[in-house]
Amino acid sequence: MVDIEYCCRICELIARKLSSGLGPDEEQELQEWQEESEKNQKLFDKIREPNYLSVQEKKRNSIDVRKYWKQIDKELRGRTNNNLFRQYWSYAAVVLLLLGIGVAGWWMKQGPAEVLVQTEQIQPGVSKAFLVLADGKTVELGGTNYKEQRLDFDGTVITDDAGGLKYEADETGPLAVVRHSLVIPKGGEYIMTLEDGTVVYLNSESKIEYPVQFRENRREVCLEGEAYFKVAPREKQPFVVKTEHMDIKVLGTEFNVKAYADEKWVQTTLVQGEITVFTGSGRTEQKQLRPEQQAELDLEKGKLEIKRVDVVPFIAWKEGQFLFKGERLAEIIAVLKRWYDFNVVYQDEWIKNIEFAGKINRSGSIEPILDVIRSTHKLNVDVKGKTIVFSAK
Repeated sequence: MVDIEYCCRICELIARKLSSGLGPDEEQELQEWQEESEKNQKLFDKIREPNYLSVQEKKRNSIDVRKYWKQIDKELRGRTNNNLFRQYWSYAAVVLLLLGIGVAGWWMKQGPAEVLVQTEQIQPGVSKAFLVLADGKTVELGGTNYKEQRLDFDGTVITDDAGGLKYEADETGPLAVVRHSLVIPKGGEYIMTLEDGTVVYLNSESKIEYPVQFRENRREVCLEGEAYFKVAPREKQPFVVKTEHMDIKVLGTEFNVKAYADEKWVQTTLVQGEITVFTGSGRTEQKQLRPEQQAELDLEKGKLEIKRVDVVPFIAWKEGQFLFKGERLAEIIAVLKRWYDFNVVYQDEWIKNIEFAGKINRSGSIEPILDVIRSTHKLNVDVKGKTIVFSAK
């Protein structure tokens, strides 16, 4: 099977080598690809020929990529087995590889200076967060100037290292009654381990508030945004995640919660174990979920729906991936904006409703995604600093 991410990466390296140049590590990466086979070396030599890219650009423009995406979308809606996904990603890999050659030509036509500006301004996110202590003091975590830190608080040791933020309580000491908050900005993500051993993966533009130590008969945290929970089991002390419109109660399990203030749905997706969700006024409506089920609350209609889902797309972010299956452009861009931190302009409302499918590494450039969107032959996609403008052709 073709590795779609690897294809995109090689296309990116070739394009940058021909335009603005590569650093030593990237040169080595490209050299290793060339040495993998004689075929790779011949392809690279051919791409460097003066007229090759212009010929490939004409070929790419003659391909009806929309037809292939429609075929993929039709297949996705009709079947969900593993053979389908193998077929789907093979289609996507071939299309993206062809587009990658086009990206190289596009980069060359823009010139080195413009490429450098765009690459520097729209960058993928990194591991970063802000820890807000009980007295209001803010401690910066992760980021480009990362350093290991250790704080002691009323018998609780707080460490921040390569494994994320971690709380460890001294069981012989007094119980701390204060609460802390962890805030994840745009273009950030972070991992934390609570005092009870529960691991929380936090997505960009999220906030979690929690006690330094859990006490009495339940563990309770408050969430805004998106997080994946691996809850440490405690039979006599249930774990409760509170959001503005939905509460989730568990004993020990794994699940994803998405509760952004600017979205019209709240979603809880269960990976393993069992959970109970509570909604409605006073949280009087409750439903139990089993693995591969999702509770989706429509905030506009006030309706709670329990449905069976493929959990992979909903937790792909935790694994460092974006995975979209026939989603509206507006929904895809809303996800990408949180991670890449850019602005967007739609020059026509209908553009928001165009559907796309694809998979890409979160640590990579946004450019391959934009090129797939360009390939529909319906849209112009212009990057101006940190703003992406979508317009009709």
